[in-house]
Amino acid sequence: MTPTRTRRIAATAVMALAGGLSACLRQPTADPSGRSAPVAPATTAAASSARPSVTPYTTATRTATAGTAWGPLTVAAGAWQGWKPVLEDLRPATDDDVADLRRRAGAAARRDFTATVESFFGPAEYAHRSDHARLRFGAGGSTALEVHVEPLRPGEKGKGVFGLGGRAAVLCLGDECVRVTGDEDPEGKPHLFDNLSDSALMQLALLESSQEVSFDLFEGARKEGYAVGTASVESPVGVLDCAVDAETSTALRALDGEPLGLGSAGDRTWTATCVDARGLVVVTGDSAFPLVAFHDFRPGTDADIDSYPAPVKPYGA
Repeated sequence: MTPTRTRRIAATAVMALAGGLSACLRQPTADPSGRSAPVAPATTAAASSARPSVTPYTTATRTATAGTAWGPLTVAAGAWQGWKPVLEDLRPATDDDVADLRRRAGAAARRDFTATVESFFGPAEYAHRSDHARLRFGAGGSTALEVHVEPLRPGEKGKGVFGLGGRAAVLCLGDECVRVTGDEDPEGKPHLFDNLSDSALMQLALLESSQEVSFDLFEGARKEGYAVGTASVESPVGVLDCAVDAETSTALRALDGEPLGLGSAGDRTWTATCVDARGLVVVTGDSAFPLVAFHDFRPGTDADIDSYPAPVKPYGA
């Protein structure tokens, strides 16, 4: 498999999910015109989710405790916008190096936490429990939209693009909650619900799959002849530990000191995936979703994470 084709796989997978979620049946509504139900504009949903309080940000120093920290964090407003990540301390990786990063990400996926993350539409609350995950736009009574999925169990591989197919997903908008399976028949329609709702569902699927299977690419990359290395990157949430692959050993060595360039991830011929000290995946190899920008983080979740604001009905009912 050529380097170009390997990078195309990630891009194709992104587009396939976008198509799978958006090129589907609209949820029937009472509107005789056939238009989908009105949805809060993206700007409204984003504005209703207040950013967390901030503390001054200083770059964390490297320690030997990577993978053991599980304390709360708060990131200064604007820290991610001004972030210019650079790959440092790059060296060839052993199989154990990548396995350790995969283990750390997997351990975090089995723990419970709540965070504010930058979504496609602004800040959103991301709550993850080992058996349930929720992405909520808005806060408290002003919640505009929320989506739920069931995380994969250890050792499972998701079905379909990003593992969404075959595991329960529920989308709640206003006083209506609808369950989808990923198997809905598109029938040539442009959306499953509408652009905002479909994108929110896609975002949570990406958040979950990034944490669950983000390092699997490197096992395949090594088998296909890619050079795999490890590197570190300073970030607003501390030092990140990364797996990196490139076409050749020479190309890999040349990446030491190079900007990560998240905005152009789809154009380059190398991939980086990075976790923080907690094992949270911050940088992904996904060309559509290369950064998980955590604004704050706390261990545990609220008791209502798996509660729905309305009865759940099947899609199309």
